[in-house]
Amino acid sequence: MAELAALRARAYLDQCARVKSHEPRANDAIRESLELADLFLRELDDASTEKRYALDDGDPFEDARVRVRAALADKAALLEKYALDLGPGIGREDQMSIKESL
Repeated sequence: MAELAALRARAYLDQCARVKSHEPRANDAIRESLELADLFLRELDDASTEKRYALDDGDPFEDARVRVRAALADKAALLEKYALDLGPGIGREDQMSIKESL
């Protein structure tokens, strides 16, 4: 899902360049997507260390994969909406890239 969020962020940024405008809430969604990916990667790293050294989980994160995936899907949907709201729509190339990623 991180790939989809990144693809939607790129389409949004391309649209910003085309119409010479931006949506601050979309910029927040991009930042939050990066934070979500970082949070999940840190959880994977911690889980690997705990497993390797047979440590107790000092910071449990239940259903991390499912929760982060759902949050990233929400951010990707927001980015698509904001890109469409900026103007006449995203280009055909970006539309096809989004369809291919689904």
